[in-house]
Amino acid sequence: MADYDLFQKIVKALALGEGANARELISQMREDEQKDYAVFVAAAFTELAGELFDKDHGLVAIKGFVDEMAHAYRSSNPPIKPIAMEALIRALFYEDQSLDEVSPEEQLRLQTMALRMIVHKSAEIHAQLDLHLAEAKSLAMEWLSEA
Repeated sequence: MADYDLFQKIVKALALGEGANARELISQMREDEQKDYAVFVAAAFTELAGELFDKDHGLVAIKGFVDEMAHAYRSSNPPIKPIAMEALIRALFYEDQSLDEVSPEEQLRLQTMALRMIVHKSAEIHAQLDLHLAEAKSLAMEWLSEA
């Protein structure tokens, strides 16, 4: 069984920019939990990005966020692919958005980076982070039960 409490702690540490704490927590994850962890990160991204873009998920708002994120992570290696990040966000709101061009590994990386950016941008989401992560747990468990 996946350790969702650990997943929540990892994602919270990542979202709050606590890299050393996140690395320590990640080292506690079992190899067989990797898939479930990736699903949990996707669920957390869905929850937080859904909240951030709830009132405006138009192209201008999405591109603005992606541009800000690309600037914030301009030193990342490999560099952020803005088109891929935009595709991940648009997929939350537009059914016709294909993610075929974005590998699962790149999706996980971008979602993780976006979580940090979202929490940094929104004081409301930051204040409600534990609640959002609890919702992400429920969503991840639902997705995994359907697989």
